[in-house]
Amino acid sequence: MDEIIIKKLDTSLWEYRWSVRVKGVLEHACNAERFIDVYRISATTRGGLLKYRNFGVKSLNEVERGLQEFGLPSLDSSRQVVKLYDSKVGCIKSSVGEVSLVIPDGLAHRVLQDILRGLGRQHDDETVRRVLDIVRSD
Repeated sequence: MDEIIIKKLDTSLWEYRWSVRVKGVLEHACNAERFIDVYRISATTRGGLLKYRNFGVKSLNEVERGLQEFGLPSLDSSRQVVKLYDSKVGCIKSSVGEVSLVIPDGLAHRVLQDILRGLGRQHDDETVRRVLDIVRSD
């Protein structure tokens, strides 16, 4: 059962037909791409989706209906859904100021190399491994 929910959470939000308003807020204001992103916003942001401009109770009800039609739990259980997802997928979490990253373990090494390269920093595999060990321990 958990595997089915995990697969659905990884599904693109655009598999569902949202109203223009909901799609605009999810895509542009929230930068959400997958269903799990909606749960993360709801679980980690005070006010959840309602804090975003042009996103009111009607939009929230539309999202709840969409989740229900897609066979996913209500946003009321966002924290439990995110916890389940992270425990099954195995993610690295790191926060820098207001930015939070959640990177699946399998991609973490490559993502960190790309970040270091983009910053113009010299790096080798050992340095990348050390940084990942530090981030994982947080």
